[in-house]
Amino acid sequence: MKREEEKRLIIENQKRERKKEKSLNQSAQINNSQNGNNDENNNSNAKNSLNQILKDMCDYGNIIKKEIEIDKKSEEKEFIYSNEIKDSSPSSDEDMFALNLLSQNLESNGIQTVISKKNNDEEESITNLQFITNGLYYKKKYVLKFDFGDEKTKNYWKKETNIMIL
Repeated sequence: MKREEEKRLIIENQKRERKKEKSLNQSAQINNSQNGNNDENNNSNAKNSLNQILKDMCDYGNIIKKEIEIDKKSEEKEFIYSNEIKDSSPSSDEDMFALNLLSQNLESNGIQTVISKKNNDEEESITNLQFITNGLYYKKKYVLKFDFGDEKTKNYWKKETNIMIL
């Protein structure tokens, strides 16, 4: 159940980010119309927002990946897999046909896709759609590991270090 809680936290966090982004856009429009230029603050907010979205996308993807692994081993399937809908046509089921096209496109970019059989709440659906359409899934994820010896590594990472390659 821990994964469900983590997933819910990510979805709620993205909901807050969307509200914050909307609010920032509105205040930026007001500031620009008043000729007040606050670019440095806007850039900092945008960078923080981008970092949060990337972190949430990574965490959410790992949760879903684990759920897929568990689902593949279980008898009661919670997901519809892309190979099950490959032959859908627009005349048979328009929704499945559209999901099949989206699935094929994502899989051609190296993304494993599944369709949930249960109805997700609106915020989870919006978050999924946001993660798919924001184009950030093209970004490469690098995991860097450093080993300078136990003591030296421990001292180095005590300092706040934030490395992000975009």
